[in-house]
Amino acid sequence: MVRFSVKYLPTALFSLKDSNATNSGAKTLFLPSPYSIKMALLNQIIIAEGIETFNQREVEIIKGKKKKTEKRESEVFELIRDANISYFLLRGSRFCVNNAFVKILKPARENPGFDRTVSFREYIHITHPLEIIFEVSDLSQSEFLKNYLHKINYFGKRGCFFSF
Repeated sequence: MVRFSVKYLPTALFSLKDSNATNSGAKTLFLPSPYSIKMALLNQIIIAEGIETFNQREVEIIKGKKKKTEKRESEVFELIRDANISYFLLRGSRFCVNNAFVKILKPARENPGFDRTVSFREYIHITHPLEIIFEVSDLSQSEFLKNYLHKINYFGKRGCFFSF
């Protein structure tokens, strides 16, 4: 197992609602979830390399005298999926939570288009850098992820900026 970490400094208020939350009312998670970190990685790889990087590959499997072809997930996707993620915050780090009502657009029920409505949101300010710790199976997986981690500038919503 190989462990490495990256540090991100929040540069804007952070908001990432739980996946079970409704669109009109959502409390935020205190830190980016492992899922949102992996999605940010996927996003950066697609921007840099293109979607073709994630195409399925065909693998020939030989069992006895029979040859069989199977489709498998791309190796790049497996590298991201299999990474274990944990966090470290400095002692003395503070969170400031801001509750807000914001105007949003939601799909109209009767007519095509959108209706305006009010939604509850929470935004968090984190005072110290967030250290994200990755545990991966080998050095090549570590090197691959390091090529894209420095390019990430937000987790979750586009306005939730972090600086590498």
